Formats: sequence, C-alpha cells, structure tokens
Amino acid sequence: MNINPSQDVVVPHSEEGEMGNVNIKSFLEVEKEGWKNPYILHGENYETLPELLIAYENWWIRTRHMPSTARKNSNALKRLANHAVYPINLRDLNPMQIINCLEYQEHTEKIGPYGIRNNWKALKSLADSYGIDLEKQTGYRPPSPPPAKIRILPLPNEVKQQINYRYTKNKLVNKTIQYILTHGYLFGFRPEEFPIQRIDNIRLSNGYIIIIEAKKHYQLRQLFPEKELLTGDRRKSIKNLLKLHDKINPNNPFLYIQPNGRPWTVDWLRNWLCGYIKPVFPDFSMYVMRHWCATARLIKSYEETGLWDKEDVKDWLGHDDLRTTDDYTKYAKKYYNLAPYDWIKAVLKANKKISQKNSLDQRTPKTLNISDRATGEDKYGPTGILIVFLLLKKPKKPAFSTSLFLFSLEYSSYPFSESPYVNQRELGDNKLVTFWGSSSPHILLVIPQILWNNNMMGVAS
Repeated sequence: MNINPSQDVVVPHSEEGEMGNVNIKSFLEVEKEGWKNPYILHGENYETLPELLIAYENWWIRTRHMPSTARKNSNALKRLANHAVYPINLRDLNPMQIINCLEYQEHTEKIGPYGIRNNWKALKSLADSYGIDLEKQTGYRPPSPPPAKIRILPLPNEVKQQINYRYTKNKLVNKTIQYILTHGYLFGFRPEEFPIQRIDNIRLSNGYIIIIEAKKHYQLRQLFPEKELLTGDRRKSIKNLLKLHDKINPNNPFLYIQPNGRPWTVDWLRNWLCGYIKPVFPDFSMYVMRHWCATARLIKSYEETGLWDKEDVKDWLGHDDLRTTDDYTKYAKKYYNLAPYDWIKAVLKANKKISQKNSLDQRTPKTLNISDRATGEDKYGPTGILIVFLLLKKPKKPAFSTSLFLFSLEYSSYPFSESPYVNQRELGDNKLVTFWGSSSPHILLVIPQILWNNNMMGVAS
C-alpha cells in the first residue's frame, strides 16, 4: 500500500508492485472546499486593534516584504482606524468607510497626493492579507502624484566647494561631513545605505567594495571604484576613512559612524548633515548626491567612449530597470552642454580646464594663476607690468618681512571681487587686497584703484 499525504487516502497496489485500476488524478486533485490559505488573515479573529496590527506585520514579513514598510503601513492603518470623522473598521473592511475617509482627507483636510496614496497602499496591503482585491471592491482611484520637480544639480566646481567647505571649527565633524559628501557624490549611495555599510565588505587589496542595498532586501552589489577613491593617500578615500574609523571607534562594525563613535540611523544622518550644509548650499539634499553621481557617470562614459553607457551606470547604481537609468540620460546631455568635461575627474583631480576657470576658489595662493603667459596679447587683453609689495606673515611669529616682486598684469574673466578667500579695503587711491589659505601665509597686495575698477589682477610671473 501507498499513502497519499495530501488526502490520507489508501492507494491499493497489485502484487507486482504496480497500481491497480485506480484513477490517479482523482487522488491528486485538491478540493478547494475545506482548504484554507495559511497566509490569509481573518480580522474577526482578533479582539483588539494592536493584536490585528501585529498579525498584519508578521504576515507582511512572511510574504517576503521589508519590515520597515510593515511598520510604516501599520502606523498609517492606526491613524485611519482612529480618524476623528470617518474611522475605518480594520477588522471588517467596508468600502464606503474607506472611500469616505480618503475623500475627506483629500478634500477637507487637504492631505497631499503622496499622503493619500500612502494611506491607500496601506489599506490595499491589509486587504491583501485578507485575500480581498480592494480595487475591485471599492473602485477607488487615488490622486495622481504631482509632476516631478526640476532636478537641480551642482556643477563639479560647486561639489568641490561643498566637500572642502569648513562647516564648523570641530575638525572631526568636518572630516565626517567631507567623507560622506565625497562618497555620496562619487559612489551614488542611497541615503538609507550609508548607515548599513560594513567594514568587512571592504576589499582594498582586491580593488572593490561590496555595497549592501537596503531597498532590495539587503542584497549585495559589487562596486569597482577609481583607485584614488579606494586607496588614495591624499583623497577622502576608503583607506583613509578606515584609518579615521579606527581612531574613533575600532569596535564599531559599520563603515560610516558618528563623530562620537555611535552608528547612524538614516533619519538622524539626514537631519544632521542637512543642518550643516543647507544653510550654506540651500539646494543640497542627500538624494541629490545620487542624482549627481548618475549624471556624472554617464558624462564620464561619453567622454571616454563617445557613447552614453547606460548599462554600466545601471550596474553602478544598482538599478533593476534600464528605464530608470534612461531618465538620467536626458539630464546628462543637458548638463554636459554646460560643463563639457569629465565630472568625476574634475572632482578627484582638477584638470587644466577647471583649474584655469575656477582657480581663485582654491584655498592657497599657489593656485591663483589665471594665465601661464606673462607677456604678449591673449584672449583676456593686453599685458602690463606692475610693482607691488608682498608681505608674508608667518603664523605665531610677530616678525614681518617685506620683499619686492614683479607681477604680470592682465584682464581677468573671473569675478575677482567675489572670491570667498579674498578681502579688500580702500587705502587712499589704492586697493589693499588680502589672500589667505588654511595653512599658507597671508599675502597683501597694493593695487591702484583704477586697475581694480577695470577688474585687473596681478599674478606672479
């Protein structure tokens, strides 16, 4: 004999060990009546709302969904169940209650389209746990989302300014901000991915890192960054971040940690970072870094191959659908017309085109070279000679030394008076100009007022 475990039916066998004249199909078919889906919830079986919501969260996780989404939906359902005007009985869903509540929120309480859609998704997921198709039962359609905002991306020069800006006198806080900005712009992390990256996923000797993607149920993605970003000694590289990490808290397994050594949460990291950066750069947001990385990587591929390599950028950012990467292509083409050079290279190491245009943004006087030519005609205009006095003030020393230098002078296309590292004041008929850097000596230049008004600038020959 043989027993069919699905129905506990005895199936007779012949003496030869084969089945007799039995209709096998009748034994294998499972009757729908009397069988219940073990995943289906029954709201009437739960006496209180907290019990129901706990069962719903467990159902959500058992059906291979994110726990964080379960908590968000559970909070939304709790608010709907306790609505002041149109509360919804979650243990026995009523289509009219749902429609009245959502329409009241939209038209009377003026809740935005995203809020209504989130409440609708939470109700749909609860109905799915009951085995109910809520769209067919109610016929309700949530409001369409608002049109996408204009995507404002910083150019490479502004990205460098954000990374090198001194947001506070606390050096450790500044370093933490600079590492997050550098890796956010060049790796393209999602905001929720910063707190969960682990040190044991860093493979410096092999030339790659492993990214944990929270959005995809914590699956892993391999990334092969530039050598400067991975093991560079002078950059905000992963190698240097590990050294800083060991000084702060070597026992913390996460790669990105707070200045006090504790791990981040995504909400705390977002609020903390924007609190420092937004007062200086108002258009900053954590997701702008990912948008910038996608655009910069597409521009880099176009500079190197003459093609917009969407497949490579898709793998870099971890997109599931190539159409998501396609959305960045149109922005990459427009921004490339504004800044037609390799954006990644411009941030990692300033090329000639960038250094000539924006050299006055640097913090040391050595970078104040507008032109390499000292004589002759060029595109900025005629060249002249001016004698100026140069005063070098060494830190923590009262002594001054005065030297006489010859400077070549030319018209500059850069708005010199707007440089953040230049200070000027009137000195009779002359202009007294001060340059400074983080570790360099102060430089004082005396420039005639008439030359200053013509936007002329002395540059060391």
